[in-house]
Parts: sequence; C-alpha cells; structure tokens
Amino acid sequence: MVVRESEEEVYGEADELALDPFRPLEANGVPVGQRVGVRPPIAPGLPLSAYSDDQLDDLLHWLRSDRIPRTQGQELDLLRRELSLLYPSSQVDLILSNVIRRNP
Repeated sequence: MVVRESEEEVYGEADELALDPFRPLEANGVPVGQRVGVRPPIAPGLPLSAYSDDQLDDLLHWLRSDRIPRTQGQELDLLRRELSLLYPSSQVDLILSNVIRRNP
C-alpha cells in the first residue's frame, strides 16, 4: 500500500491556496469579478452621439477592471446595457465595436 503525503506537506500552505480552483485570483487585493473604482460619471440613456470617445473609453476600462475575460460580443452587450441603449442598431454596434477594438 502506497501512502501519499497531503498537498500541504508536499506544496506548503501558500501553494495549497494557489491550487484551489474556486479561489478568485487577486491583483492588488481586488478579487476577480469586482470592478475597481467608481463608475465614470456618464449619464445613461442619451443618444450615442452625445458621448465623447474619451467617455466611451473610460466606461470600457471601468467595465474591464473586474478582469473577467469576455468576448467582443459580451463587451458590446455590457456597453449597451451601461449606456441604456435598449434597441440594437447596426450603427450603434459599429461605433461600440470600434471602441472595443481601439482599446485592446
């Protein structure tokens, strides 16, 4: 019969925490899934032309601050939702897609 050592004995306590797949990774003490800072002061519900490029970039950076990997389509949906753009249109999607593309 082979007796295996526990993970703690093999890897040590710090490494055991790193091996836990359900423990959210942290950067600078902020858990994954929690956005950093406050939402940029951008009023939702306005026509897309009312927002500057800088405002849209700031909003996207804030949305990404939770460090959850998303597809371009998911980021597009998040931007639409945050701006309260309830009715999809090809022009809105094109502009918001450009915001996402210029901010890799």
